[in-house]
Amino acid sequence: MSSKINVWHVVKDHFATLKNGDCYSWLDCTVFFAFPVLLSVFLAWKEVVLTKDAVSMLVNFGSIFTALLLSLLMLVYEQQNKLEDRNKATSGGVPFFDAKKELLDQLYSNITFSVVMSMLIVSLSLIQTMVDGHEVQLWDGWGLNSKNRLTIYVLSPILLFLTVNAILTIFMIVKRTYALLKMKM
Repeated sequence: MSSKINVWHVVKDHFATLKNGDCYSWLDCTVFFAFPVLLSVFLAWKEVVLTKDAVSMLVNFGSIFTALLLSLLMLVYEQQNKLEDRNKATSGGVPFFDAKKELLDQLYSNITFSVVMSMLIVSLSLIQTMVDGHEVQLWDGWGLNSKNRLTIYVLSPILLFLTVNAILTIFMIVKRTYALLKMKM
């Protein structure tokens, strides 16, 4: 993959925010990843397919949150610069500078990850809309050549996983933004 579009470091940095100290939080990993995976697998097993209206809503969700999160990302970037400038200018430094800096770094990672998730939601929604109800034969014998199989067992579960994960991450962003504002930057 081209280094210009490789977002693996964004995913890695987001995963690092799920740590408590040096260890990953079992509960956080369960909530943010195991729960969405299990829900997606269960709904695929029940052959739940996202309707065209639901896919349309996901496109709107992804588009709106991409724009809002990019704006928030710029705000966090500005706050980080202001914090560092104030810390240099203040004798003795800004109170709780390290905690505030870490919170801003984690918030930056979470927001960037959510932007990537939102963009994936929009992209996969487009793909699902294009293939839904059509025969898609990827190659012989793979089993996705009948109508809706690709949608039922691949695209809908992935979209559900991304959506649940994005919503949970947005909740975390809201909580961290609230904590940041309560600290009186």
